[in-house]
Amino acid sequence: MVQFVTPTEKPSDLTAKNLEIMNVEKGDRPDLGPKSPTAASDVSAAQEAAKQMKHTEAGSWTIAPDKNKHVQNWDVVLCFALVYTAVVTPAEVGFVTDEDKVNDYMALFGVNMFVNAIFLCDVALQFFLHYQLPKEKGLTWVRNHKRIVAHYLKGYFCLDFFSSIPFGALGMMFPAMGDLAAARLLRLLRLAKLLRIMRSSRLINRYRADMSVSYGIIQLWGFVILAVIACHWMACLWGYTANASSSGFGNSWMTAFVRGDGLDDDNPLPKWNIKNPKHQYVISLYFAIMTLTTVGYGDVLAQNISEYALMIVMMFLGGFMWAYIIGAVCAITSTLDIKKIEHQQLYDQINNMLVDLAITRPVAASVRSFLFQTEEMERRIGYSDLIEFLSPELQGVLCEEISAKRLTAIKYFQHRSSNFRLALFKRMTRRLFCPQELIYEDRLLIIANQGVIGSDGRIYTSGMALNLDFFLVGELRLVLMMRALNYVEVERLAKEDLFEILRDFPEERMPVMWARVFSALIRKVKQMKVQHKRPSRLARGPSTTSLLFNTGDLVECYQAVSSDPHKLKDVSDAMKDTQPLCEIAVGEDAAAFQYASPRLRADAHFVDYAVLHAGPDAWKTAVLPHVEEPLKTLLTRISASAKVFYENDPGAAGSLCAC
Repeated sequence: MVQFVTPTEKPSDLTAKNLEIMNVEKGDRPDLGPKSPTAASDVSAAQEAAKQMKHTEAGSWTIAPDKNKHVQNWDVVLCFALVYTAVVTPAEVGFVTDEDKVNDYMALFGVNMFVNAIFLCDVALQFFLHYQLPKEKGLTWVRNHKRIVAHYLKGYFCLDFFSSIPFGALGMMFPAMGDLAAARLLRLLRLAKLLRIMRSSRLINRYRADMSVSYGIIQLWGFVILAVIACHWMACLWGYTANASSSGFGNSWMTAFVRGDGLDDDNPLPKWNIKNPKHQYVISLYFAIMTLTTVGYGDVLAQNISEYALMIVMMFLGGFMWAYIIGAVCAITSTLDIKKIEHQQLYDQINNMLVDLAITRPVAASVRSFLFQTEEMERRIGYSDLIEFLSPELQGVLCEEISAKRLTAIKYFQHRSSNFRLALFKRMTRRLFCPQELIYEDRLLIIANQGVIGSDGRIYTSGMALNLDFFLVGELRLVLMMRALNYVEVERLAKEDLFEILRDFPEERMPVMWARVFSALIRKVKQMKVQHKRPSRLARGPSTTSLLFNTGDLVECYQAVSSDPHKLKDVSDAMKDTQPLCEIAVGEDAAAFQYASPRLRADAHFVDYAVLHAGPDAWKTAVLPHVEEPLKTLLTRISASAKVFYENDPGAAGSLCAC
């Protein structure tokens, strides 16, 4: 097969090369020797590919609308011009008939000429803007200048040019035409600018990728705008029928609002001045909204055959439009937030279960509170499946945006490839824990929301990781007792999933394995230090005097305190502030806690150690009275519930102190 693109050649260079080597013209085809069916098919395929790629060559005078900031600014100006055209031009045609007010009319005429100039400049600009092929042709951008010009001339050029003609200026340039029919025609031709609104869809398609609003919200706003524009245009059309009538106000719907001089003998306030375009528009808009919403009060009535015919058309189209808007809005709002609807249905099912099983009120309230918190987590769980619809490269980029900060907080996941971290992201599961719930997990945990976890006297917040040694086995793993201090959402990764991912990414295996070995060595060294710090009972010597303790000999103090923990009171102040020595004494007898230094009796780790060794019955008398403030106040407040924690878990005291 023919290789079309090489790493060192640009597509435009390759296209030129293919056209030079394999010219489309048969007479210019070089002599390739004996022809074979395979070679002929390859040459034909190369020629066809070269033809298709030719339009991707950027011309010298072409502009990329999706990359050029000036074009984007121009599109903003064009949007304002389109809004002006959709609102002002129909009102001008329908209600502005008194052209004797030169100042007001000239101001409006100047704005119209400025808008026409914007549209003419946009017509010229379209000859240089790249355009995108339709979906069936690959959605590729055409950058060839000749093809851009030909495409625009065959497409929307006539429509854009005709809608940009200043018909208002033509009416002023040829006032001698004098014919009423010609004047009406020129007046109606001003509405040709409304054809430009049909081209507004290209602006929406160009920038729809920058919109973060859901399709449902966009459609709802679209229906609101459609209803407003429809009422406005219907009002302008209803006003035009009366103002364009040959008999004037005498035989139109405005007849009922003509009030002589505008004053009443009994009421000094002026009544309707139907000759005022503002009053005409208010009444016409009232009639249009009443017709579109099928209310029909009947106080604005047709007076001639043309108005009756127009009313028939407006009622017929308005009824269908209003029914379509109501039906579409109901359908959109019912499916606007599918995840929320599914969560509400799940909540109702569980709530019915609680009622049917006659669950006690406190337990049912806890379940409902938990369900309220799971709504956002259910959304995030579904995001993993949605990411599968994207291309592999976009999946990696999106993963870096979502979880890069959390994964880089783990040292052995830093500086890993994006594909490896994408695989980790896909294997992670989510779990929500209630406040004061004990967490028994042997997997890697990363806090994903604003929750807080207490463990080993430390506080872990959003983005922090626990169980970093989850890939270790046996006694090398440090089993942490963790408690959720509020609603905590965590991301979990099992070691089996990590090992399976490492099999798929052998280049990432070595750094993680080194981290595993290093963690195991560190843990083993710490365990050996703990064993050596605490001397064996066989090595304990005879009792010594208090004078010996005051010398500060650490080895002799260890031996004496191991044989009699209460001798801790006789050692020097420096020894009483030595945590390993005090832990040996408290481990033998929790009552020795009172002899430790004030600093240790205010340390959460040491208090945790003392409470754990005192047991559920003795810690209140042996430890609690001697704890320094403010830790003593905290323990006193929760002592009433300590019995419950001890009954559920003998090791709950340590976690209780940590919290």
